[in-house]
Amino acid sequence: MAEAQVNDPERLDKFTLSITREDKKALKQYAAQQEKTVAKVVREWIDEKCKGEK
Repeated sequence: MAEAQVNDPERLDKFTLSITREDKKALKQYAAQQEKTVAKVVREWIDEKCKGEK
């Protein structure tokens, strides 16, 4: 995903996700280990798994 698109607030949309506390903790820890935000991890997963981008 082009970084300019991600940094443009006009292109971002809010999304609510219900997950277990354990999954939330694991996701936050993973993102921190990667030095990324949870949102960036999710965007990368969508790019890879849903759009076929790497």
